[in-house]
Amino acid sequence: SPCGQGKWGDIPIDGTTEFVDGAYAGGDSDGSEQKPWTTIQEALNAVPYGGVVAVAAGTYNEDVEVAFKPAAVWGVCPAQVTIQGVSASDVAFGVFASWGGLHGVHLTVPGAGAFVKKSADLLLDGVWLEGTPVVGILCDEQSSLTVRGSLIEHVKEYGAEVVGAEMLIERSVLRDVPTELRDTGVILD
Repeated sequence: SPCGQGKWGDIPIDGTTEFVDGAYAGGDSDGSEQKPWTTIQEALNAVPYGGVVAVAAGTYNEDVEVAFKPAAVWGVCPAQVTIQGVSASDVAFGVFASWGGLHGVHLTVPGAGAFVKKSADLLLDGVWLEGTPVVGILCDEQSSLTVRGSLIEHVKEYGAEVVGAEMLIERSVLRDVPTELRDTGVILD
């Protein structure tokens, strides 16, 4: 995925965007461009319903959860923004909300990569997911997920697992993952 120009690249920014820059050392974060949050989770807690979280280049050592409030997380590009999950029993990016998205980030974790549960119309776009010892993406319980323009690689058990849900994978690559995809709900386009 291309990185775009400047600190925020091609992220769609508006007046309600919450900004994240792990390198900000001011100690007075308020989510503005001048005083960004230092973690993605802080921005998700503050973003308005249906809003955008803009993430600057850096490595973010945290497990991120989007719960009950739809939002889109946009990294400047996966070559420059890494979400490094911290808990082997958790996921790097979990979504429990209707609508939302994850764009332009690199996920690498000791547990599972992305977990989508009871979520509708979720989009993972331009995401690089690698090195998970369990599953790359788990889509569960009446969820609908589209994975577009993404790379899932070096996953031990399953690149994608669908349980009672729908997942559409388009213009994406699954590389160095077991060949079995669980459930016939996985559609490769």
